[in-house]
Amino acid sequence: MSDAGKAGREWRFYIDDMAEFAEKVLAYTEGMDQQAFMASG
Repeated sequence: MSDAGKAGREWRFYIDDMAEFAEKVLAYTEGMDQQAFMASG
């Protein structure tokens, strides 16, 4: 992805993005153990 559209974007927006994606990962993997996670890919 190009940085051209992100010039001047404040660092806190990246933190918000990371938190949002972490929540999605937690929701996707809820109830899975490592073996189930590895088998899902």
